[in-house]
Amino acid sequence: MRISAHIQLANSWQSALAKLDPEVDYLAYLEFSMMLGTTLMNAVLHKRGISDESFDQNHTNRPPISDEMAAQITPDVAEMMSLMSYIERARNLHCRAIGEDRGAPRVLPKWDPKVVTECAAKIEAIQVFAESVIVE
Repeated sequence: MRISAHIQLANSWQSALAKLDPEVDYLAYLEFSMMLGTTLMNAVLHKRGISDESFDQNHTNRPPISDEMAAQITPDVAEMMSLMSYIERARNLHCRAIGEDRGAPRVLPKWDPKVVTECAAKIEAIQVFAESVIVE
């Protein structure tokens, strides 16, 4: 997807996210944060020339990052991807009952409001970083 399309989509996700009450709509907040973060991550990867606009990541690790891409990931992009990875894991656990052990039985954990607080901080940091990269 073109960078401009990623930015347009990110704006739509941000608008939708802003309408949610994180304490009440925490599952939707995690899902929307995941979509927003993935969209911004792809915009950054394209802008920095790490991936072509014809290729998008679905997650930080899917499809697997090629050696060629990995060699181009700078520390700041790696940090953004680490933030995104937290959101991915939180979403998997709390929205899909998939923990670190994918072979374990799926059981939703007791909700901890700190998760959405952490998610909000991380998605905000991703947004700030992505905005700075887009204007480079």
